[in-house]
Amino acid sequence: MSHTGPYADKGADKLRAYELAIEHLNGGGGGGMLPGFSSKALDGTGILARKVEDVTGDTRTKSDAARASAKAMIKRKVPFRS
Repeated sequence: MSHTGPYADKGADKLRAYELAIEHLNGGGGGGMLPGFSSKALDGTGILARKVEDVTGDTRTKSDAARASAKAMIKRKVPFRS
């Protein structure tokens, strides 16, 4: 998502939405809408009982930057934690 460039404002809005969703999935923020869901799969303990973590990169609204950002995230090999 764009953190800089002409779509930086929209990127900031998306980032806040992702962070809020992750917070609620992991049980923070009072659970948000999770208590209202009928599904028992989402219970505030993450996904499959594992905490959700996020990784972001700046596309600068340019395809080359987006490609480089995606490659960097893949190469980062975020460790799996249970």
